[in-house]
Amino acid sequence: MRVTTIKGVNISALSLGTVQLGLNYGINNQNGKPDLAASCRILDTAMEYGINTPDTAMAYGDSEEVIGKWLAAKPESECPFIVTKVAGLDFSSLDALRGRHAASYYGQYGIRINAVCPGGLQSERTNPLFAEQYSLHTQVGRLANGDDIKGTILLLASDASAYLTGLSIPVDGGYTCI
Repeated sequence: MRVTTIKGVNISALSLGTVQLGLNYGINNQNGKPDLAASCRILDTAMEYGINTPDTAMAYGDSEEVIGKWLAAKPESECPFIVTKVAGLDFSSLDALRGRHAASYYGQYGIRINAVCPGGLQSERTNPLFAEQYSLHTQVGRLANGDDIKGTILLLASDASAYLTGLSIPVDGGYTCI
């Protein structure tokens, strides 16, 4: 398993998507959502094989609750790095409030909570009309590429951001500045 080492801690390059732990999800899903015991076995197996970054979101039904119950039985030394995402952050949203609350609570444990909020991202699947219209509304006149997002993530993963927490950082070429 390929890993990235940050502050002496190995973080797996592969994450485990957990939407099916919280919803009856998937076009080929014949069995529905697994029960708590089966979900815990899935999470344990992922950790056993070095996948220590479960990926979840509020939109994944009760996936976060299932992961929380699984974590409650784990010693701190065996806890994974939870990756989550929220949609449409703004400072008045409930999600932003939760992020700031989490930052204020977990800061005492040396855990920083920040969000990267990318704008439009150019890819081979990007509709040319969308790219043209979106680019008219950015201050840099284009969509983001993968390298544009990496810098902010590298900053947040490094000691250079040791004093940053509770932030929602737009990486949108100035789309939200007007």
